[in-house]
Amino acid sequence: MIAEQVNKINRSIAENLKQLKCLKCYKLFGIAEPFVRRHNKDKWIPAIIDNESEGSYVFADDDYQLGLYHRLLSKAYSVEKKRQYGSDIIETITTDMILVCWVFRRNLGKNGTADTFERIVYSSLSNEMLALQSNFDRKSVFANEFQGMEFFLPEDVLLFSMRYRFAYPTQRDCIKIENICKS
Repeated sequence: MIAEQVNKINRSIAENLKQLKCLKCYKLFGIAEPFVRRHNKDKWIPAIIDNESEGSYVFADDDYQLGLYHRLLSKAYSVEKKRQYGSDIIETITTDMILVCWVFRRNLGKNGTADTFERIVYSSLSNEMLALQSNFDRKSVFANEFQGMEFFLPEDVLLFSMRYRFAYPTQRDCIKIENICKS
């Protein structure tokens, strides 16, 4: 369910980016997670980990003009009673996510700001999703994503994050358990 929603957002963002001639080379990642690098001190970086436990770097990369990734922050479960026929309980899962977006400033005109890209992301959320908060403080976004590392982001990189939420009804006895084993 979560991966489907992330893919839906990424497809919508890609459609919106088609209107911008200055950004033809971008990478829209799925769900990343904090990944520890152990050297002198533990340092946490965002990455997408594959089945062989190899991490793919999802942050600012000269190969792309723009990039973004999502992270799952939390899930909350609630139950309400309803007054209808059939089951009298509705269970809801509320999922909090964060989307982190970076773009190289050198590819943009004078109207190219972090706020401009935040509007592209915001307009790409479906009506079932709720934008909670955007953070344009590059240093705090960086510190949240790269724990234990000194701020190294060059001036040429715009950076922001957006927290968003979506909820969906569920019934425990109807949850389909997918086969997660290798074949």
